[in-house]
Amino acid sequence: MLSKIFILAAGVFFTFLIFPKLTLAASPTFDNSTSETAAAASTVNWNHSFGAGNNRLLLVGVSISAPPGGASASTVTAGGQLLTKIGSEITKGSSKVSIWYRALGNSASLQNYNIVVNTTDGFAHIVAGAVSFRDAEQIAPSSFLSDTGDRLDGDSIPNLSVTTSTGDFVVDALSVWGGGGGGPLITGNPDSPQSQNWNRNQFGAATDALLGGSSRKTAGGSSTAVSWTLNFNGLSTFYFAYAAVRIKSAANFSVQITPSSLQTVQQGQSASYTLTVTPLNGWDQDVSTTCSATAVGFTGTPNITFNNCVRTVLAADLLLGSVSWPFTAQTSLATPITT
Repeated sequence: MLSKIFILAAGVFFTFLIFPKLTLAASPTFDNSTSETAAAASTVNWNHSFGAGNNRLLLVGVSISAPPGGASASTVTAGGQLLTKIGSEITKGSSKVSIWYRALGNSASLQNYNIVVNTTDGFAHIVAGAVSFRDAEQIAPSSFLSDTGDRLDGDSIPNLSVTTSTGDFVVDALSVWGGGGGGPLITGNPDSPQSQNWNRNQFGAATDALLGGSSRKTAGGSSTAVSWTLNFNGLSTFYFAYAAVRIKSAANFSVQITPSSLQTVQQGQSASYTLTVTPLNGWDQDVSTTCSATAVGFTGTPNITFNNCVRTVLAADLLLGSVSWPFTAQTSLATPITT
């Protein structure tokens, strides 16, 4: 919502638009990560503990090694609740990876979820894991991207660049299959400053090795790069499938300035307003407010001083509902030039 001030100076009316702004004092918060593996199986399950908090979001990454056209991840559940696949399963040769999500809302206490991953047949090596967040947007994570590579095309570095905003998280999932002799394991690590969610191996023999992993990275701007460094340990053949998604803040507020009707003031005078912030879903972090103004009707830079518009609203107060307070906008223009 915006509000207008008309300013009378030298017999000319000038219009100013006041824009309230909200700045999140914090971003989505990492909660926990867990993982499990299975060999030549159709399913894998494990327990994941999710702490108390609001706007909780669960992601599950599934890495599979199976012959081309073989097993794929078919369903994922958490505590009996179905998760939804984000985008599609990414496949390269014998490597497959997929990312699944479930918005779990608010909880006043820690909860335990039995996570079950099912595949389409009984012969798949599986590495799967879960990562949970609080204060995360409660819809499908956005900016799903994928990357694939193999020995023949000379690409051995899984890497992606995801569109983000400062404070978002990027979460990735990786599946790497290797065969053809050499050591029994493919090894790898997420590149700094990514934080590892899980990094597991599952293999049936030295010629059938699976690496499955996941990491997270806090965004510092409009684009966030994620990647892994891999060591194939002498394996002559390998394939990787890689995917990443963006986790955004759950912030959803109504911001209103009253009165919304126009007010006419002279240069040097002030207009009085009330700013109201209303959380539209559960929220457990502080937020900060500021105001800005844009002038219409003249060239030059307006000088508007806001009194009491800048404020940090405490999470404890937002949990009780709307928070309102008065502020003023005072004008002190140099001689404006009309247009």
